[in-house]
Amino acid sequence: MPTSSRRPEAIAAELEAPERIVLFCIASGTSLTKTMGNTAIARSRLVVRGLIERQGSDFVATDQGRAVLAVLLGT
Repeated sequence: MPTSSRRPEAIAAELEAPERIVLFCIASGTSLTKTMGNTAIARSRLVVRGLIERQGSDFVATDQGRAVLAVLLGT
């Protein structure tokens, strides 16, 4: 089932810690340079899930990504 048709709560429950951290960093504009682990793998997984996308040389959160982040933050 495509990510775009799934509920943000279900997607959020499936994210691993590195993916949650990368999603938060990208959505908030926080630098990933000081995060631990392989952020390239987490970024790739988030792109595949449709939670982030490339915009020029940067990554940005999609609407679905922002909805999932809101669930993770409890807002």
